[in-house]
Amino acid sequence: MIAAAFIGYLVRGSAGALVAAGAVILPLYILVIAGAPYYRRFARNARVKAFVAGVTAAAVGAITGAAFILGRRAIIDVPTAAIAVGTFGADVTTIARAASDCGRPARPALEAVSGTRP
Repeated sequence: MIAAAFIGYLVRGSAGALVAAGAVILPLYILVIAGAPYYRRFARNARVKAFVAGVTAAAVGAITGAAFILGRRAIIDVPTAAIAVGTFGADVTTIARAASDCGRPARPALEAVSGTRP
């Protein structure tokens, strides 16, 4: 979405940015809103729960992989490494705690990082 908004801005200014960002977000928003009643109907189904858990795990894995690849390319010297360590160190407990609330997969990581049990 950021890339679309940026390109829209380059082409037509602020109006182009709004139109481009809306063109990216609106179809997904409509899809989620249209599918919500069906999800509510099947939310208690064990297969649907398993599917959602699998998709969530896949998304977390994809985002983690992308962050790792981008980090390897972006951290090239001491200042960038210091920024990365500072940023990661500040957020790791929050990230682990949030992930542990989504099915408890990060509990061992949270205990290892913070030294406490949530």
